[in-house]
This record gives sequence, structure tokens and C-alpha cells, in this order.
Amino acid sequence: EPDADGFLLSEVLLGNGYMDLPTLVRRVQAARPKARFSLEMITRDPLQVPCLLDKYWITFPERTGIYLARTLRFVNEHHSPRPLPRYSQLPHDEAINVEQRNVIACLDYAHTNLNL
Repeated sequence: EPDADGFLLSEVLLGNGYMDLPTLVRRVQAARPKARFSLEMITRDPLQVPCLLDKYWITFPERTGIYLARTLRFVNEHHSPRPLPRYSQLPHDEAINVEQRNVIACLDYAHTNLNL
């Protein structure tokens, strides 16, 4: 999601992002048949990536403006049509319930669509 200082980055449920997970999993399994997969589904507010601020680029001295342009183009082409979810304002019990539902949904997707 575009942001004034760059963009917001959020974890989404498996199958709801831009990556072709079935193809990625097949490629990993073809290269490493014994590969094990782990799920880390964090339910939190989006992370701010302040790539439009000079201080962000201090750790990337070899990067030029072309990297920024490509990143922002990618964000604009792949951002969610809906606002990213915010969880910090939820009551603690509700946030835990959302986290559990998200993990279950991801595990179900992995089983149903990725044969994991």
C-alpha cells in the first residue's frame, strides 16, 4: 500500500498475495524433495518502509534511483485493492482470535492448494 514516506508492507493470508505459491512450492520440492516448509503468520499492523527518506538508503550505498523506481512501480502494480488491515486497535482477545483464524486459514490453504 503506498504511503507518504514509501509504502506499507503487510503479511497476508497464503494465497492472497502476489506470489505464485503453488509454482514456488513445486520448484522447491523439485530441487529439494526433502525440503520442509514452515509457516509464520504474523497478525500485526503493516510495517512502514520509508524508502522515500534519505536515511533509509544509508544501508544501501550501492543502490541507485533505478532500484527505488522499480520498487515503487512494483508496489503500485501489486498493492491490495482494499486497505491493509490494522490490528493494534483491537481488544487483546479479539486480536488473538484473528491471529488464530489467520493461522488456520493459512494451514488450510497449504493443505488444500499446496499439498503440504
